[in-house]
Amino acid sequence: MRQDKLNRELRKANRERLNDTRNRLLDIKNKRNTSQLTAEHFEQISRDVQKRKAIQRPHLFRMTLLFILLSLVGMLVLWGIIIYVF
Repeated sequence: MRQDKLNRELRKANRERLNDTRNRLLDIKNKRNTSQLTAEHFEQISRDVQKRKAIQRPHLFRMTLLFILLSLVGMLVLWGIIIYVF
C-alpha cells in the first residue's frame, strides 16, 4: 500500500518535471528570432555544413567498407564452425 502511494507520487513528480521541461523548450523555441540573421550568415552556415560533409564523406565510406569486411569475416568464421561441427 505504501509502495503504491510512493509510486504514484514519483509518477506525478516525473510527469510535472516532463511538463516543465517541455514548456521550457517550447518557450525557447518560440523566443528564437531569425530575422536578425543576415543572408551572409546563412550562406556561411551553408558553406560550413558543406565543408563538414566533405570531410565526413571519406570517413563514412571507410567505415562502411570496414563493416562489410568484418561482417564477411564473421560469416566465414561462423560457416567454418558449422562445417567443423557437422
